[in-house]
Amino acid sequence: MPRDTSKNEAAGPTEKSDDEPKKEPIMSRAARRRAKKPQVTVTLEMRQAARERLRELRRHLRLLKSNGARRKVAKAEAKKRERETTEAEEVCARLDVGARPLKKSRRE
Repeated sequence: MPRDTSKNEAAGPTEKSDDEPKKEPIMSRAARRRAKKPQVTVTLEMRQAARERLRELRRHLRLLKSNGARRKVAKAEAKKRERETTEAEEVCARLDVGARPLKKSRRE
């Protein structure tokens, strides 16, 4: 059974009037996020800094891959952990035992 298209033809072609505001294009969430951010002009100094960071990162990764360098890198980047309490606080906290024993064998 053929469709009856006479109703659509009677209405005529739909033309957009200039009065209606234009609809904004459908954007993905990522595109909306990008549109919110101000555009950054990349300068020569920024490129050089990025290149230098990449060079340092590659050097660091090359060190990690080389045999035995993990310990060297860890040692170079290690920060000593400070004691949580001072010796005086430890002595005061343990009044029943007294000061910390000098040797492990002297503990009771």
